[in-house]
Amino acid sequence: MDFALVEPYAVVAALVSALLLLLTQNWRMFLFAMALQYLAAFFLVGLVWAPGLAAVKVVVGWMAVAVIGAVKPAQGINFQYHSSKMGVLFRFIAVVIAGLTVFTITPLTSEWMGIQQRTLFPGLMLVTSGLLQLGLTGQLVRRFVGVLSVLVGFEIIFASLSSSVLLAGLMGMIHLGIGLALSYWITVDNEMRGETPA
Repeated sequence: MDFALVEPYAVVAALVSALLLLLTQNWRMFLFAMALQYLAAFFLVGLVWAPGLAAVKVVVGWMAVAVIGAVKPAQGINFQYHSSKMGVLFRFIAVVIAGLTVFTITPLTSEWMGIQQRTLFPGLMLVTSGLLQLGLTGQLVRRFVGVLSVLVGFEIIFASLSSSVLLAGLMGMIHLGIGLALSYWITVDNEMRGETPA
């Protein structure tokens, strides 16, 4: 499979997933954005790694999304942002400013690190959107996903520097561990509220 043909679509998918994770209020769309992020990571990592090793990203990522999606947050779990349309506009503007900043620093960073811009830009964008997710909300669900976004972006960047099978396995275990921890937390919170998810 020629990953170079799919690369522009993977970059767009990474950017769309970063935007959706910050803006969406719908649980299913949130899970879709996470799955899209891992699919984009697979194609971007596949540019520099063997397809079998890059497939670890999408398999482990989708397993983490499936584990998180198996438990639905109860109504009072504070998954959704408690803000008006101005809050959505603020988050959108924050993403645009972050995107422009990443776009501006990518050429210099690419030259400094010796990484191609085609993998550096989406990686930095996912790291930045994950940090925005961590900084703009106090909701634990969104913070967990922010950490996952930072890790996915880091993996895309680091894949250009090293193709370690051990690191790929370790990062996969971290993604699954975070997914399991989040699903456990949602389950415990649902039980404490006396609600059973549908």
